[in-house]
Amino acid sequence: MNAKEYWIKETLHTIETIQRVEVPKELQNALKHVKKIPTKVTRIQIVGLAASVVILVSLNLISIHQYFKKAEELASNEGKNQVYKEYFSNEYQINEYE
Repeated sequence: MNAKEYWIKETLHTIETIQRVEVPKELQNALKHVKKIPTKVTRIQIVGLAASVVILVSLNLISIHQYFKKAEELASNEGKNQVYKEYFSNEYQINEYE
């Protein structure tokens, strides 16, 4: 058996010998008697959350409106003419004789 196989066998054997640690009785009793404190959400937190949601939705609506406004401008005749001008202009043509 080489060193690697021995190491694997030893590791697997140590896993089998691991035992659970017993929790002391004092700690168990202390944990049983801990009072659960109910979590309360304050009015300020609710108002803050509502305000942040309103701001987020408003910014999304504004950005959507601006996006569609820009899309309408590009779809108009001026936008189409600009694309045609750029595509068919002399600046972008390749000279075949160079």
